[in-house]
Amino acid sequence: MEKLGTAYTIRQMEGEFLLADQGNWTLDIDFEHIEEPLRHSNTLDRIFGANSHELFIRFTAIIIIGKNDSTQTINF
Repeated sequence: MEKLGTAYTIRQMEGEFLLADQGNWTLDIDFEHIEEPLRHSNTLDRIFGANSHELFIRFTAIIIIGKNDSTQTINF
């Protein structure tokens, strides 16, 4: 992840690492802003051992982002 310009934390619950159904660690990563989401998605897909990511490329035409007391809508 450092090569992608970000750090990560391993998600924990009650002081223990949270494992996915298949026994994989869940990593929390904050990329802040992704300039080229499709390219970034393809890069993540090629990381050996990575099971999945939550970049939903080509799955939606609208994104609604919840913020403290407002929302932001992005149409594609």
